[in-house]
Amino acid sequence: MSRDIQVKILGRMGNAIIQMMVAESLRIDSGLEVNISLVLPSTYFSPPYEVKAINEEGYEKVIYIRNVHFFDFNKVINELKSCDSILIKIEAWVQRIELFERHKDFFSNNLVPEILSNTFNFDNNLLVHVRAGDILGKAGSSRYFPLPISYYEAIIEDAKLEPVFIGELDNFYGEILKRKFPSSFFISCEDSMKTWQVIRNAKNCAISISTFSWTACFLSKKLEKLYFPVAGIFNCHGRQNQERIVNLIELNNEKITYYYFQNYFLDLSKFEDLSKLLNSGNDVFKKLAHSELEALYKKFNVDFN
Repeated sequence: MSRDIQVKILGRMGNAIIQMMVAESLRIDSGLEVNISLVLPSTYFSPPYEVKAINEEGYEKVIYIRNVHFFDFNKVINELKSCDSILIKIEAWVQRIELFERHKDFFSNNLVPEILSNTFNFDNNLLVHVRAGDILGKAGSSRYFPLPISYYEAIIEDAKLEPVFIGELDNFYGEILKRKFPSSFFISCEDSMKTWQVIRNAKNCAISISTFSWTACFLSKKLEKLYFPVAGIFNCHGRQNQERIVNLIELNNEKITYYYFQNYFLDLSKFEDLSKLLNSGNDVFKKLAHSELEALYKKFNVDFN
C-alpha cells in the first residue's frame, strides 16, 4: 500500500518548477507520507526526484490531472486521505498560484539549490529578463510575444536604475534593444540554470512573459522590486474556461509593480506588428494597483483567497 504522486514534466525549467510546487503542496497539505516521482529525469531539483516506472494496476485508485491549469485541489487532498493505495498522475501545466503560494518559503529553501554568483552583482541595477529566441518565430501567439520598447522605457524611468538586460539577445530583438539602450550592459546566456540563478539573486528585476523568470523571482530571497507585465499567459482577459486560466499574480506582495496590457499581442510575421513592437506608445499598457488587478481577475471568477 502506498500513496504516490508522479509528475510528467511539461515544457522547460519554469514550467517544471511550478509542476513540482503543486505536487509538493499536495504532499504537504495531505499531512501524510506521500512519494513523489518523475516520469523522466530532471536536473533542476536538489536532491533529484526519483524516476521510476509505475504500474497503475497496482493501485486501488488512480487520479489523472491532465491538460489544465486549475483543478479541485481539496478534492484530491481528500482522496489522498481516504485511500492508502492511490496514484496521482500530474500531466498538466497547473499554473495557478493559489495551488502552492502558501508554501513559498519552503520551496525557496528546498526545491532548487541556491547558487550565489561571484561573477555578477547588479544590486544597483534593474535586471531585465528578455525572452525572445523561441517566441520570435511563433506567428500570431497571444500567449508569448516580445514586449514593446516603450514598456522598457517606462519601467526604467519608474525604477530610476540603470538597466542590465539578460537572456536571449542574439537576435533582431536583442539588436533593437542594444540600439535603443546603447549605454546598458547586455548578458546573453546559453546556460539556463546560471541565467535563472542570476535572476533569482537580483534585488531589482523585470520579468518577461515567461515562467522562467517568474519562478526565479518567486523563489528569490533577495528581491526588493519586481516589474511584472500582465500580458500574454499572465493576462486572464478574454479567457472564459476556468481550467485554462493562468493565475501567477501575487496580490499580497507589495514588492511587485504590475503593468497591464489589455488587448496587446504581436504577430511578428506581419510587418505592421513589427512596427508596433518598435513604435507603440504608453497607451498599450497601464500601471495597475493591486486592488484593480484583483477586481479584474474576479470578473473571470479567479478568487485569490
